[in-house]
Amino acid sequence: MDWLSHQIKIKYRKFWKYFNRITKVPGLLWIILMSIPVFFIAFTHIRPKLTNIFTEMKNIEFEDRNKGYLIKTVGCKIPDLPVFSSDMAKYFEYEFDGAHCNKDLPPLVQSNLTSLFLDKDSLLKYNVSNLDLFYCCYKELKRKIPVGRPDSQYEFSSVCSKFEKTVEIKEEFVLVECIYDNEKIYKDLFAFIPPKHDVALLDKNRKQFNILIIGIDGISRLNFHRQMNKTVKFLKQLISQNS
Repeated sequence: MDWLSHQIKIKYRKFWKYFNRITKVPGLLWIILMSIPVFFIAFTHIRPKLTNIFTEMKNIEFEDRNKGYLIKTVGCKIPDLPVFSSDMAKYFEYEFDGAHCNKDLPPLVQSNLTSLFLDKDSLLKYNVSNLDLFYCCYKELKRKIPVGRPDSQYEFSSVCSKFEKTVEIKEEFVLVECIYDNEKIYKDLFAFIPPKHDVALLDKNRKQFNILIIGIDGISRLNFHRQMNKTVKFLKQLISQNS
């Protein structure tokens, strides 16, 4: 009995010695160890349900083109939704009687592909009778690098360059202002496509690629067909002529 009781005491002491070592493990480690099986169970048994968007579009009818898809590959699927449908018609108004800018006065400054020019026939519409008190100038419109805000920041050059009859523009975007008798009577924005310096340095004798790429930003494919149908028609004609 003494031997048995002695062995029990030894086992008891070893158990408490081992238990005391375990209890010295930091509480944070215990939390981590206990969290592992919890997360394992959660991720293996609780999964988000995937929603098929086509089951929610019962009111939309697909055109019979490649079984309802514009593109249908393993890596990309683009549905061929109808451009015009009864469900979408209420969100669009197609009657447009034209823009009414500048109180319906004719433009005082116009442009071509490279230059601005003064439309002298419009001077009387703005009550300009003394040209010595009249001048127009332009400022460059530049994009600012956004810092922590959306990409919608811009700035104008500090100098407004005067011109009389016409002036060649090297910038992409300019703001034009016309002053008569110290009063601003006209303001407009113009866009140009000046030749890029790097493009001008390219070797013109090298072999050219027979590829035409046209990119339009800021509009979806469906809205492009709805709101720019004349442009769509022109591009289709352009592609058919060059294909």
